[in-house]
Amino acid sequence: MGARDRLLREPPAEFQELNMLMHQDLIYEITRERPIEMYLAENVRPKGRVAVLSYLDALLARHDIDSSELKGLLKKTIGYPAQAKQARGFLEAFRDNLRTKTEKNV
Repeated sequence: MGARDRLLREPPAEFQELNMLMHQDLIYEITRERPIEMYLAENVRPKGRVAVLSYLDALLARHDIDSSELKGLLKKTIGYPAQAKQARGFLEAFRDNLRTKTEKNV
């Protein structure tokens, strides 16, 4: 299995743990208060932030991974039903929020 396929099929456990946070009722409540990507960034365990950031950086650097594959990854891991055309932007916003949170070390 190549690096590209490994990124899509074997995300780190810290990334997969975010699935527990995403429930339909919760998504509705979150979006009323703040963007989902901000909520997710706030809920990555401090010890897992570097692993998730590294994963997102590697994933988003690959331009041979198309938006439908990113949507599939989101659906499989986080359970977030983003539209394919929004998947890359969602992951970029999540990464940026997580990086800000990590740099502030809060």
